[in-house]
Amino acid sequence: MVEDVRTDQWQLFDIRGIRQVSRWSKLIPQENQVFLAFNEDTPALFQSFLSQSICTVAQLDNVPGNKDHLVLLDLPESEEQLAAVLAKLKPKRIYAHFHAKDSQYFEQIPTREQFKWLFAFIKKRGSFDFNKHCDELAKHKGWRRESIFFMLQVFFELGFVTLNNGITEIAQSPSKQDLSEAPIYKKREQQIALEQKLLYASYKDLKEWFDAKVSAKEEEIWI
Repeated sequence: MVEDVRTDQWQLFDIRGIRQVSRWSKLIPQENQVFLAFNEDTPALFQSFLSQSICTVAQLDNVPGNKDHLVLLDLPESEEQLAAVLAKLKPKRIYAHFHAKDSQYFEQIPTREQFKWLFAFIKKRGSFDFNKHCDELAKHKGWRRESIFFMLQVFFELGFVTLNNGITEIAQSPSKQDLSEAPIYKKREQQIALEQKLLYASYKDLKEWFDAKVSAKEEEIWI
């Protein structure tokens, strides 16, 4: 005999990494559920595979709380954003898919030695034409184009260099700032940390993360 296992506690269903939507969409009950997307581009990736409509986080104010089933299609912008969603919807079952269009976890951040070398290289040359010489430099150093472009963006945001039609030149009298002060650097750090906690964490660690958020909201209710 097979019996349904009933529990008063919330449940987490790990559907991360399952690319075929048909393999997990049939697990989601038809009633009192919400398919949620944090990124506005995400619905277009999934809607053709789902009979249910997809709600974006921007539309969440129009969704009533106390949902039985919450499907997290992609990654939030921050832990705080996801925690706010949990507080509003109070789901009994959470299905974590967490699609990441441009995962940064394995890309990581270039080392400070790499930043230092690239800056000295541009300074010695006088200028650097990204469009013409990026591939050559990437091959020489064993770097990816994306890494070089990222470092140039960091330099530009900190005012270390100027960019004009792909030509990079050292700025006159740049102020001393730490690399981590660049907005794009901070964003990459936050993205990697978020992916580590939500997308690449073990089921046990992910469950503990959700437990902490759910428990915190329950405590606020009783205080």
